[in-house]
Amino acid sequence: MKSLSIVIPVYNGEKFIENCINSIANQDNGKIEVIMVNDGSKDNSAEICLKMAKEYPFIKYFEKENGGVSSARNFALDKINGEYVWFVDVDDNISANVIEKIFEIESDLAVFNYVRVTDNEEKVINVTASDYVYNLSSFDEFFNSYVFNYKLNNALWNKVFKVSIIKENDLTFDETVKIGEDFMFGLSYYKFTRDIYFSTLPIYRYYINQSGAMKSKNKDVFYYQTSVAETVANGYSDLISSAVKDKFLLMQLICAIGQSKANGISKEEIINSIKQYKEKFNVTFSKKVVKAFLQSENAGLLGKLRVKLIANAFNKGRYSLLKKII
Repeated sequence: MKSLSIVIPVYNGEKFIENCINSIANQDNGKIEVIMVNDGSKDNSAEICLKMAKEYPFIKYFEKENGGVSSARNFALDKINGEYVWFVDVDDNISANVIEKIFEIESDLAVFNYVRVTDNEEKVINVTASDYVYNLSSFDEFFNSYVFNYKLNNALWNKVFKVSIIKENDLTFDETVKIGEDFMFGLSYYKFTRDIYFSTLPIYRYYINQSGAMKSKNKDVFYYQTSVAETVANGYSDLISSAVKDKFLLMQLICAIGQSKANGISKEEIINSIKQYKEKFNVTFSKKVVKAFLQSENAGLLGKLRVKLIANAFNKGRYSLLKKII
């Protein structure tokens, strides 16, 4: 790698901006640029960003009307000059002494471990247990082994992308999607990836449960899980087998149910969403697909027995039974 662009969307991030930028400034090697996009903040973010931009010449600061994180990232993609790009959230920061290591990347994509920081502890999350390069020869095999089993982590911030792949294939973020936008961008990128470097280096510090943090619940999780499922079903049918597609549709259904419950959505609303899901995809989950799903790392969200019952009731359209199961 010859140069690195770090993209940081900012929306009402006055409490976090300085920590985020300082974590980068402490590692400036003269080959990085930081693209900060103020997405219509209503607090003092603009003032702080301008101050930081004057202090650090590697920062390029822009302002735009509020359009959401995907809009801000798309705006930034038109401004970047680096060979690779790293998407960072303003309410997190990067780990110490990692940028020089990142500059050793030669693969189309790099995937790293990260540190999860809560009010009570810091824990390294091992996306990978070893350093290796994965050569992507079969998208179906890659999707089934890595994407489906979350072996990449769906977030963007533990990955570094090659800019030429993004620009040559006109890849952008879907600005209509509010949940799963990271996953959908990553999926569009993986189609053009030849090799992926996995590293045990924890490059990123992901903060949760901060006082005043911007990570919040969303009442539309079922809709957005359905959108992701629809993207895969319609846009990748020529790249993945029907069995893998159906297993993914089952996973999205189970995730949508689990996340809807976690967000306090009523059973009546969830059942209505399940009906729409069945009508949209017209899918029946075979015993083979259900068994394959239950053997995956994603089966534990609602419990394996409950997943089997849900799949069976879904197949038969027994919604009153589904209401009891969920």
